[in-house]
Amino acid sequence: MSSGTRQKVLMKLRRRYQGAGAEHRRKLIDQAGELLGYHRKSAIRALSSVVAEPGRRTNTGRPARYDTRTLMPWLKPIWQTTDDACNRRLAAMLPEWIPAFEAHERSMPREVRERLLLASARTLDKLLEPLCGPASRRSLTRPGSLLRQQIPVWGSLWEENKAGWLEVDTVALCGGSVSGEFVWMLDGVDYATGRVEEDGET
Repeated sequence: MSSGTRQKVLMKLRRRYQGAGAEHRRKLIDQAGELLGYHRKSAIRALSSVVAEPGRRTNTGRPARYDTRTLMPWLKPIWQTTDDACNRRLAAMLPEWIPAFEAHERSMPREVRERLLLASARTLDKLLEPLCGPASRRSLTRPGSLLRQQIPVWGSLWEENKAGWLEVDTVALCGGSVSGEFVWMLDGVDYATGRVEEDGET
């Protein structure tokens, strides 16, 4: 008997065994021993085991706790009102923004409120990923550790009411192409005061 035939016979016996009574099960165990060469205990284990049918996917991971279709109608307007805050800042802001949203817009279902307040920065990033669009490949910034070693960065929570906390980035005024001459801009924005400082280099 070929391996494929053995599997078909075992599947048929197993289906019968699952819904059979005690007396009929004994007969099926005997048949498995005669047809497939199993010892009695091996036949019982083989017929009792539950095997996923071909083509059916079994999800063994943790159940999804955050349903995008349920949370997005509430999360999207809050995120847009925060000027598309990054995931870590948004996670820190939600405990204040959700009550404000409910006071000025509409009340949230209790389950939605609890899910959003418990969501980690990584979870918020996954939920908002469809709104951010595909990642741009036009960035001219290259990863490197030299500047990170020379410039101290304090990765704590921002003191948003205190001047001196900056958002700094480089901008290439190149019209989408870095061929030829163009201007590099270093742009810094003070979060508390809104003051902008720019410096350019050709």
